[in-house]
Amino acid sequence: MTHSLYISTTEAGSGKALVSLGIIELLLRRTTKVHFFRPLIQTPDTFSLDNAVPSARDEDIDLIIRHFDLKQTYEESFGLSSQEANDLLAEHQMDAAIDTIISKFKALESRSDFVLCAGSDYLGENSAFEFSFNQEMAKNLGSPILLLGTCPPTLR
Repeated sequence: MTHSLYISTTEAGSGKALVSLGIIELLLRRTTKVHFFRPLIQTPDTFSLDNAVPSARDEDIDLIIRHFDLKQTYEESFGLSSQEANDLLAEHQMDAAIDTIISKFKALESRSDFVLCAGSDYLGENSAFEFSFNQEMAKNLGSPILLLGTCPPTLR
């Protein structure tokens, strides 16, 4: 049996956070050693007054950790920020980016019965590459993918 699941979407606004909440709710009925991980989070555009610390955090991570009182820190809950990933990519360090994400995931997985991964949000300038990135990350993490999409308004 697999010990992780990677949720990916075809576009922004597909309900990934809602599905994550439901899946974690079900998992916690079987074990308390459940964790949440995002390989890549968006870097906030706004910074605090000292310009050193982002003034906003990933809303999905904060919601899920707080709602379920998961035994993990915010920093353990993601692999890289989009800014860190872009910096590594600019230096042609794609392998280093993937290795960092995998090692942070494995550290969380080592003390988990199950890790739920939520893919990227399709919000930034790299959204055209995010579907491939999510596929590649799920493969590298050894997680099956649950793919979410939205229905066009004409079919609703």
